[in-house]
Amino acid sequence: MPGEDVRLRGEVTDANCYFGSHMHAYDHAFCAKLCVAAGGPLVFVSDQGGEVYLVLNQRRGVRLPESILDRIGVPGILVKGRVLDTGGMRTLAIDGLVR
Repeated sequence: MPGEDVRLRGEVTDANCYFGSHMHAYDHAFCAKLCVAAGGPLVFVSDQGGEVYLVLNQRRGVRLPESILDRIGVPGILVKGRVLDTGGMRTLAIDGLVR
């Protein structure tokens, strides 16, 4: 997948609640996981500047790594991946956690 390689610190959460009411973090983690399990899109909210990225699934239907899915709603995780700017929308293809 094309894009700029990055390492970002922040949080993965569901797009519906985040954009609708800015709900996220530990208090919202269970709900976010339910929304994602139902097919709702994910966003990544960076700690620096509060940038919001639409999280892309990997090509060919490959799921996001379990290590990422297990940390939905957990602030301060460090991810590696690629950022793409598509028509003014910032997107993030997450490869995994930085250990």
